[in-house]
Amino acid sequence: MSSLQNRLFIYLFFLFYIHKIFFILFILPAKSTMSLIPKYVFVKHSSQVSAVCFAFISNIDCLISGSIEGDVTLWDLNTFKELIQLNKVHTNRIIRIQSGHPNSSLSIVFLSQGKDGLLNIFTQANRELEFKIWRTIKISIISFCSFSSITLENYFLVAACDHSDPEIVNIFSPTQSCLIEKKKRTSKGKYGLPMALKLFENYSMYFLLIGHENGHMRLIKIIDNVDLLCQEVTEIGCFTDMITAIDFDAILSKGICGSCDRKVVKFSLIKRPSGQIEFKIKKEINITNPGLSFVAIRSDSKIVATGGWDKRIRVFGWKSLKTLAVIDFHKGKIESLALSSKPMSNNQEYYLAVASKDRTISLWSLYN
Repeated sequence: MSSLQNRLFIYLFFLFYIHKIFFILFILPAKSTMSLIPKYVFVKHSSQVSAVCFAFISNIDCLISGSIEGDVTLWDLNTFKELIQLNKVHTNRIIRIQSGHPNSSLSIVFLSQGKDGLLNIFTQANRELEFKIWRTIKISIISFCSFSSITLENYFLVAACDHSDPEIVNIFSPTQSCLIEKKKRTSKGKYGLPMALKLFENYSMYFLLIGHENGHMRLIKIIDNVDLLCQEVTEIGCFTDMITAIDFDAILSKGICGSCDRKVVKFSLIKRPSGQIEFKIKKEINITNPGLSFVAIRSDSKIVATGGWDKRIRVFGWKSLKTLAVIDFHKGKIESLALSSKPMSNNQEYYLAVASKDRTISLWSLYN
């Protein structure tokens, strides 16, 4: 090879690697923190929004929001207009709202948890878009842990911290003629307070995940759906600090949890030939800034979204946990986050809703 050919080869080789380094340093980060534009921003709030969820009510795709004043507002996601406001359903801040199954025989539309220590279950009244509190359950007034519920066609369960002892998790069946509850106490001082709950169905059984103050996660199996007999199955240590958020994908038997630190953990439930179910850590990633308040897996198992203490929403590919987007839109703390469980009727798009301390709710259409 001649001297000119050698120099040309070295030059091309050099260009190739410069291009590769430039792509890694500048193009990939730009892709993962791309500038996104919200589908819509709800701004007509008289007080700070503290909770959001999606619901399908009276054949309308709705967004339900709760405020620190205890009010609930329903929004039409076709027109982005307010449908109805329910004033003072709680005497204090609404911590969480979760949709029910309004088209089932139970007709439960949504549930709301307030800082007043009450869990309200709403059903639809005789008239369209008229709601009533069907049942109120007294739960912990001092716990930071939000309730979890599972609503199927003819079956309904709620898990929440006990009103007298926040270290106890109660599992309720509110649809029984008399309220059935079973208490699952943690070993005193071993785990600390429950900080995150997730009820789900898997392997044709019902389970409860409990994330604790000491960073451990426990799996409880409900072995009798009528009398709510419970059995602890397994546990795993995920963090050195408290678990702040959990979600679970029953289709893939995989879940995700976050904490006060920078680590996000993806785990799976494995059923052995003996029938024993175990946790397995699948992947761990670190985010830029510590602290996650919310985590949600989309129902099509494509993406997962997290809400951080740094006011940012991070969107990951669910299978790879590769960062797809970092949304830095809100001026205030992220108060709540929700992913729609189904595409919208008018455009077949899945939505992400984010409530912020800045009194706005941003609506996003991502990776449809």
